[in-house]
Amino acid sequence: MTAQATFSLDAIDAALAAAGPSPDPDEQRLAAAVLRLLTAGEPVSIPAAATAARIPGPRAEAVLRSWPAVFWDGHDRVTGFWGLALAEMPHQVRHAGRDLYAWCGWDPLFLARVIGDLQVATADPVTGEAIAYRVGADGVLTGASHPDAVLSFLRPGRPWDGAVIATFCHYVWHFTGPATAQQWTAAHPGTFVISLGDAAELARRHATRAFGAGTPRDETARPRRDRTMTDQNEPWRGGSAERQACIPAPLRDLHRAILRQFLQTGTPPTAAWITGTATALGLDATALADLEAADLVRTADGRVTVAYPFSGTPTRQRVELVGFPGVYAMCAIDALGLPAMAGRDGQITATDPYDDAPVQVLVRGRMWTWIPPGAVVVYGRTADCGTDCGSWEVMCPHTTFHASRDSAQAYLAARPVIDGEILSQQAAIDLGRRIFGPLLRAGRTHTARPGRLPADRPSAVHSPDKSTTFA
Repeated sequence: MTAQATFSLDAIDAALAAAGPSPDPDEQRLAAAVLRLLTAGEPVSIPAAATAARIPGPRAEAVLRSWPAVFWDGHDRVTGFWGLALAEMPHQVRHAGRDLYAWCGWDPLFLARVIGDLQVATADPVTGEAIAYRVGADGVLTGASHPDAVLSFLRPGRPWDGAVIATFCHYVWHFTGPATAQQWTAAHPGTFVISLGDAAELARRHATRAFGAGTPRDETARPRRDRTMTDQNEPWRGGSAERQACIPAPLRDLHRAILRQFLQTGTPPTAAWITGTATALGLDATALADLEAADLVRTADGRVTVAYPFSGTPTRQRVELVGFPGVYAMCAIDALGLPAMAGRDGQITATDPYDDAPVQVLVRGRMWTWIPPGAVVVYGRTADCGTDCGSWEVMCPHTTFHASRDSAQAYLAARPVIDGEILSQQAAIDLGRRIFGPLLRAGRTHTARPGRLPADRPSAVHSPDKSTTFA
């Protein structure tokens, strides 16, 4: 390490650890959730943070209020948190096409491990010369405008508080090289120069300690092929019903209203309709963002484009229920869940993504008829999206109807990036019913995760040719 002080890397890391909170795993998840929600470019409400972190709202609020260096707006929403700010600061970080800001020159190195790839733009405080580089979710720096760039640093001597930007961040800058860095640190007692490599190692340790992000994010999010994806311990197994049950009652009412509007009109609700409905329920302007943070809807251009199980744009799965206009479903499981959610018979028309063969499912009472009789469902998930992706991009494109098991196997074999399993007809029906069946039922405050049936107990009776199931 290039340094004007005699501190070892371990000594600096120990001082950083002593200066900040020591979050437990739930609190690490909350901290990471706040950062990821801030990347949307909007203040983060407590309910949104609690839902994203999967912890009770009162606990989320108590923890956030107890932590230092959490900045709020006048509506009790977080605008700045642990290195990331919405307000303009000297260190710009661009994430997914949106400009955000880091508190100090070191922050992007650990922020990327939590929120994903960042394009960083800052400047040497001595010369004003622009400095740029990219840091990936694995902490690797690429595309550096100045290969010899270094940082100034300050070993914290006391716990961080609300003044951390003034007492620490204002002393941590990027420099084009050692010469300007040494010039600056000589004029600022207590500061010293460290290499980008040492700064990146400190960032890795800090990310692990504060956010539980010690490895690249997609490694912890990725299901393994030696593990069954429908295992009830998997975090995505509860799906929309479980996520809905975790949000406050007024938000659940708004979510149900959006689903009913989609069901009754066959089209996404407009922004004006959502605003009026939210107001009538006593909710403020953040309500739709809170639903999106809970991964229950997705918005674009002021419209709800996704409200699981509905898609606002055409997909491979079209569902026609008795008494309602036709709609598109986000994936095969969503399509199978719609009859249970609406309590109506109907039919599903889909195409096999492997060879475009048609697949049809007819629902009449408790009887489900699949055409062709050997059709199955691939329940899949991309393995390279990371933990901040929504279901619409992680699972929906890869959960599909197939005309045969052979087609499903060939589809998965040709796409190693997909972690998936092939579901029987009954398993797919059960999963759709469990995820989406309860969504329109009022009065639910939690979702129990049902266990599997005993191996010797059948869950359905099939017709002799296996084309029809009496569930």
